[in-house]
Amino acid sequence: MRKLLVCIVLIFSLTAVTSCFSTDTTAVVEAKEKKKKKSYALTWKGFKKRWKKEANYYKKTQKLDTIKNEAVKNTNMGPTKIGKIKENLYVGLNTNRDADGDFGFVSVSGRIVDDGSKKSEKNNRELKLAQSLAILTADPNLSQKKRVSIINDKLKLFTPFDVSEERVYSYKGITYKAKYDYKRSNYGTLTVSIIEE
Repeated sequence: MRKLLVCIVLIFSLTAVTSCFSTDTTAVVEAKEKKKKKSYALTWKGFKKRWKKEANYYKKTQKLDTIKNEAVKNTNMGPTKIGKIKENLYVGLNTNRDADGDFGFVSVSGRIVDDGSKKSEKNNRELKLAQSLAILTADPNLSQKKRVSIINDKLKLFTPFDVSEERVYSYKGITYKAKYDYKRSNYGTLTVSIIEE
């Protein structure tokens, strides 16, 4: 009987302690959910739709408005959708498993060729324009001025990159990263990633 009484007292004590902490825990979860809603919340279909809208808004990027589905790769974070914008120019969107299929990160990757030809100059420019589009598309909460600042001042996309250079900028829970990987004598790969922290 005494053991039963001790068990009942322990249960009531634990219930009281648990109830004291449950409201605080709920507040923390709600704060995290509110923070999450401020970010992208993009699915692959929504991203492609917004991409097309942004691309068609600017005359220089209208030829880059369509993303063709290429593949889906499963990663530890969730499925990554890969789309082709044009030859040697790809976009990938990770739909984070922990965020109900919403955006985890976006990257745009392509080949930079420095052989001095007009064709290479055009392709390099289109790559950087597509990477700029990813920044414009990913976070609609950014002002136009802030987007342009990230593209031109923080990542300096239209400024030449050194061999294996990486430029990183974080703002309001999102990391913007531009990385150049030198491959051979006159070309390398430039990848711009937008990652939700």
